Amino acid sequence: MRPHILQTPKIGGFRSLAPKNQVVKVSDINKNFKDGEIVSVKTLFAKDLIGNAQKPVKVLGGDKLIVKVIFEGVKTSKSVQGGK
Repeated sequence: MRPHILQTPKIGGFRSLAPKNQVVKVSDINKNFKDGEIVSVKTLFAKDLIGNAQKPVKVLGGDKLIVKVIFEGVKTSKSVQGGK
């Protein structure tokens, strides 16, 4: 029995059922938004920066946030500074 068990292929790995974040760069926020605008999933989808309005969104840094915007319902990384 043992050789038979060792010959059978094992199904490895783990796949999370949680949806993956859609990534938006700070440079895209700077280009597409003006001061005082609200950055939400709906506005990002309307400006064609994300592909699906049902999945969560995260804004990643790298550049400095120039415009003063308000984030609603969007996750941000620690490096995103300025317009919060």
